[in-house]
Amino acid sequence: SESGLHICLASGCDSKPFKRKADLQRHYRHRHCQDSHKKAYYCDYPKCQRRSEPFHRLDHCRDHYREFHSEDLVRKNGKEGSDWFANRYFSRRWWRCTKCLQRNMTSDGWTCGTPGCQSHCDTRRRELRGYK
Repeated sequence: SESGLHICLASGCDSKPFKRKADLQRHYRHRHCQDSHKKAYYCDYPKCQRRSEPFHRLDHCRDHYREFHSEDLVRKNGKEGSDWFANRYFSRRWWRCTKCLQRNMTSDGWTCGTPGCQSHCDTRRRELRGYK
């Protein structure tokens, strides 16, 4: 757009203009699309209610693991300090990929096994689990 802002053209939508085209596209996918057409991200904890009530955005599911289950999923800026890590839940047997959220067994290594992901578990998270 000329102003550098991207405006939703859906009838009756009162959303604010978006600075990035990608944000407008995400808005269309999540606000103007039926739930049955949205990708679903389920929590993998057996007793969690979000196991049957999915998130429709990966970043919201990631926040759920970080905040509700206190997992050690670091943010992109990586500014989490030792106090933050001290209050996190982690398992020596597995780690969760920060990119695709798949659980990976530590015995399988530190590269995500999800096809097309190949993200790595960072050093701080490996050290928490007693590995170098």
